[in-house]
Amino acid sequence: MSKLKRTYSKTDAEMLEISTTHHRLLEDNIADFTAFDPNFNALFLVEWQQAIQNAYNFETAHLHLKILSQKTETLQAHIQLCRDKYNEVKFFAHKAFGKNKALMQMFGTETYRNIKTDKDALVSFMAQLYQSCMDYQSQLLAVGLSQNSIDDIKVLKNKLLELT
Repeated sequence: MSKLKRTYSKTDAEMLEISTTHHRLLEDNIADFTAFDPNFNALFLVEWQQAIQNAYNFETAHLHLKILSQKTETLQAHIQLCRDKYNEVKFFAHKAFGKNKALMQMFGTETYRNIKTDKDALVSFMAQLYQSCMDYQSQLLAVGLSQNSIDDIKVLKNKLLELT
């Protein structure tokens, strides 16, 4: 995408105000302008008004950055919820299977450190974590992990997928 080149020295807001004022002046004196140049007619006014409206509706770079920043904050907050959920599950998995290193790996103890900041990998990780919880559901429920907590893993994974 090519960068737009500014051909004026005023701010966008000032140029929009000037254009709106000039449009009103032309509209108030349309008969005189049309007599001077037939191109200054009602159709010209409508097209000019539409161009002004399009400029008012144009998403500025500043606004675009704010929107991206908000989306990033939302994603980071959700990633933190996924981390918190993992730590909760890890606590109960350790309670249920603490001495069994191979089984603990089913709950991501060997892989979590490498993926905890990678949003795409975290989606897969949360899916696997949910599956492991479902596979060992009875043991986890027996040590205090609730079914709602297990179900939240899937919800968090789906929301993370939606945000990425």
